[in-house]
This record gives sequence, structure tokens and C-alpha cells, in this order.
Amino acid sequence: MKIARALLAGASLLSLAQAAGAQPLNQFIAFGDSTIDSGYFLTHSISGNATKQNFYNTAAAQGGGLPTTPGGLVNSEILAAYLGLTAIPIGLPGGTNYAASGADNNNNNTSVTAPSTVSQINTYLASTGGWANPSALYLISSGGNDLQFATAQVTAGAFTNAQARTYVAQAAQDLVAGLTTLHNAGARYIIVSDGYSATSGPASLLSTVPTNRAFIYVSTLWQGLTAAGVPFIPADFRSVQQAVYDNPGRFGFTSLSNVDAAGGTACTNANPGNGSGGTFSNSWALVCTPALVRSADAPRTAF
Repeated sequence: MKIARALLAGASLLSLAQAAGAQPLNQFIAFGDSTIDSGYFLTHSISGNATKQNFYNTAAAQGGGLPTTPGGLVNSEILAAYLGLTAIPIGLPGGTNYAASGADNNNNNTSVTAPSTVSQINTYLASTGGWANPSALYLISSGGNDLQFATAQVTAGAFTNAQARTYVAQAAQDLVAGLTTLHNAGARYIIVSDGYSATSGPASLLSTVPTNRAFIYVSTLWQGLTAAGVPFIPADFRSVQQAVYDNPGRFGFTSLSNVDAAGGTACTNANPGNGSGGTFSNSWALVCTPALVRSADAPRTAF
């Protein structure tokens, strides 16, 4: 996932912080993917490929290893700090952020090393004896990888459009089940995103066409949570993303591109390729070092 995801997620989450801040919160707990990952792979293997792992280790040693530019904060850290709390990644002392880049809702189709969001929830509950802190703020941001996987399968001819719609609907239902379990265990304050769209450049992200996969995912997720009686704050990332696409200059962005080129991503790809043999076809922010940052302004102007 590209660096921009953390930026737009932070923008939408900070708009919700005032409401969350009014509650007696004593802990911040997160589940999801790279949109809120604050360093899961700093203490877990990111790849079975030695070359990729070495690239990651090098980046981590130089202040990187997160889905943003080296030394930068991710949105989960910003939101937690706003509330006087922390978003330390699980695996480090005091860690409460279980999110891992590449996580699917309840599969491992995107990454075999990233635990699914549902499994993250189960791991948390197992660590507490099945009890969820009722005074914690729970942040859930997941589903974008499921949407991307379904789209890739259609492109490859492995899924029909109908099968892709069924796939994303099931992904949403799986997350509903996981969050219902979390709520029944005691969770009361839950922020849930509508998933991130991988679209690069201006596009309509707010489609309400019933056959649109993103619409199916979001409506299944939010309607399912409502029907299950799970109290949640919907985080509308897509509207924020669309607003930036409609007028990037208003927000200080000069690039909307996800390509590895000038005017594209904030970081140069450390080892470009198709993703095999130690190369990276996406998600190279995780292996970005200070030397790979495209320009001094790139972290602020590349969306």
C-alpha cells in the first residue's frame, strides 16, 4: 500500500477525534492493514524471501519499516497521541496496534506473513482471556486488500464479476463477525473505516451502483454491523480521498500518481520488478530509506 493511505486515513480519523476524546478512554487498540500499521514487521518477519527481508531490515535500521516515509508518523500514532495514548505496534513493549501491512479481512491472499484482521482480533482476545477493554478506543481499518485482490482476480480472468462481488461481500461479513465478537467481549468505542480504494488519480470513489464492488463491501460492512447491534463510528476515508482527487492543490499535493517516477510516489522503489525474486511491484514504502526519498518535499506533496 502506498504512503498516501496513511495521510488520508489520518485526515478522516482526526475529524473523529473530538467525539472520541469526550469518552473516558484509557487505551488505544488497532486492527487492520497498512492504512494504520505502526510497525508490525519491526518484530515479525515480513517475507520468506531473504532479499526482501534484507531490504526491510535496512530500512527499519534507518528509521523506516512503516508504510510512510522514514521518520514519519502514521495516522494511528497521530490519533492515539491526540488522545494522550500510544499506538505502539504489537511485539514491542506496551504494543496495542495489531495492524499489519498486507492484511486481508479473513484470508492471507495478499500476504502470507500478515495476520488477517479477524485473526488479529482473536489474538488480542486470547491475550486477555476473552475480555475486551470497555474503556479503549478501537480503530479498525481493513478491506482494501480484499477489494484489490478481487479486482486482480477479475483482471486475470480467475473471477467473474459476480464471483468478485461475492468475495468482497464475504470479506465484509467476516469482519462483521469479528467485530461482533469484539463488541460482545466488551468493546464499546469502535471506529470502522470504509476501506481504501487503490485508484490512482481522479476518479469517482463514491459510487452507489449496486454492482460496484466497493459499494457492496461498504454497504455490507456497515449494514451488517448495524444489524448486529455493534456501536461504531464510520470513518469515511473514500470521501476524503475523493476530495483530494477533485482538488489536490487545495490540500498541498502535486502528485496523485502511484508510479515509481518523478512526480509519483514519495519513495523510489528499492528494487523494482514484478514482485518475484526479491523485487517489489508495490508497497515499497515499507523498505524506503532516507536515501530513497524522492525529494525533500515529497513526503508532503506526493499523495
